[in-house]
Amino acid sequence: MSLSSARAYLRARAESVGLKEWKDGFNFSNIPSNIYDKAFHIESGQMVGVKNNQSDQEINFSQTVRIFVKGFRDPATGIDRAINLTEDYIKQCVAVSNRVTQQNGIKNVVFENASFDADSASNDNLVVASLTFRVFLILQT
Repeated sequence: MSLSSARAYLRARAESVGLKEWKDGFNFSNIPSNIYDKAFHIESGQMVGVKNNQSDQEINFSQTVRIFVKGFRDPATGIDRAINLTEDYIKQCVAVSNRVTQQNGIKNVVFENASFDADSASNDNLVVASLTFRVFLILQT
């Protein structure tokens, strides 16, 4: 029952759909171009305490996962690929068999939102899907 289990959970789900992690802790924009396609980056956001008692603290932990997909010479196809990959990833993250059977303190995983953007104004051949999840976990005290 650890806070790091939220990242580990999202990492395992990403790897299950064939993504490779870019492990830079904060800067996702310096990802090398040779691993752009089907890479992902996890950014931990705000933690909010829900309630506590004598033995545990309930926490909602915001996590942003960015998925990188090359559009090559056809950015519209890249967007379609990013949407399909995002759908597969969301399904893995919120599947009951994955999210409620954890023995690591995770009690629920909720998808909040996603957006699909070009990497930058000068590079619209790389699609970045940004997904936000809320991971509800219990930390034993």
